Amino acid sequence: MLTKPSTASIIDGVHWGIKFVVDASIVNSNVRWVFYRIFKRGFLRIFSSIARRIIGYIHWGVKYIVDAEIISPNVHWVFCYTFKSVYISIFSFIPRDIIGYLIHYSTSNEVYRATSSATSAATSSVVSSASSFTKSPALPSTTASATPSAAPQDPIAIPLGVAITGCIIPGTIALTFDDGPHIYTPQILNLLRSSGIRASFFINGQNFASINEPANQATVRRIIAEGHLLAHHTWSHPDMATLSKPAMLSQFIQLEDAIFSITGKIPTYFRAPYFSYNDLVMQIAAERGYRVINANIDTKDYENLNDMQVGLKNFRDGLNAGGSIVLAHDVHEATANVLVAGMIREIKDRGLVGVTVAECLGDPVGNWYRTR
Repeated sequence: MLTKPSTASIIDGVHWGIKFVVDASIVNSNVRWVFYRIFKRGFLRIFSSIARRIIGYIHWGVKYIVDAEIISPNVHWVFCYTFKSVYISIFSFIPRDIIGYLIHYSTSNEVYRATSSATSAATSSVVSSASSFTKSPALPSTTASATPSAAPQDPIAIPLGVAITGCIIPGTIALTFDDGPHIYTPQILNLLRSSGIRASFFINGQNFASINEPANQATVRRIIAEGHLLAHHTWSHPDMATLSKPAMLSQFIQLEDAIFSITGKIPTYFRAPYFSYNDLVMQIAAERGYRVINANIDTKDYENLNDMQVGLKNFRDGLNAGGSIVLAHDVHEATANVLVAGMIREIKDRGLVGVTVAECLGDPVGNWYRTR
């Protein structure tokens, strides 16, 4: 029977719930993302963008303190009690109980047992490290370097075959470009390089152009070499939800083979064209090791090629609404000439950090690709 948690256990539960959501998929993926969305919509949206960033830093501070004794005990406890008193003062008794019950249930043994064997193995490592206070994860970076670090890092379990629409690292923004490579992609890469911003390119094999053209092969290699994320967007951009299973598999495998022949790597990030997928698409994506990325800011650049100021307005409106993963297309001249520069200015003006979608989810660079 589910028992009512104490105030102390509610605070501990919220902290550990957030920590586990960030560190590893320790529960059924549906429960995990329901919890994340409730936390994001019910908690983060209470605060202004500045306050949200502060709350994000509090989360990382608590996580860091719990993982390793990095400061003196006195400071440690002052920090924890400050966090506790602030949290209690924000929420009424009933919402606190709801959150406490949710975390109590989502971390119960019954849900633990529902986790896949691979996820359980990752969880055991996380829990063991946290319990012994020997692990010291780095705080998220606030500056973007030209190339992300390739040094060995602790893996962060991001669910496979589950649609992800927003970043979880505070202060980050992920520009994503679909449907290339194309003649305008190098121009966008030049703008990103000069600004120090990294982005994600969800490419096709045969769409506006062929990936097998020498110039496009060079662009694909450049995307990876300059620290951006190269990701899978199907071979020929069909509506995946309308295809048979063999046709779905062909869309995955053809592009994997082409990318591997060019780079020696296979992406682990995927976006379905038109954001259209069904359970079978997600099942295949998970079986093939893909994190599935949607977006919560759509510039609609493809609809406004003659007036890209509309695309910029869509971008700003999306940021104001709390969005963090941006959809644009590197196959349009107006996107390369107008939209990208405008988005870069807005990112800089707001003090955000432009990173790959993998980085904004806390995923180390070693997880971005696989080999055969």
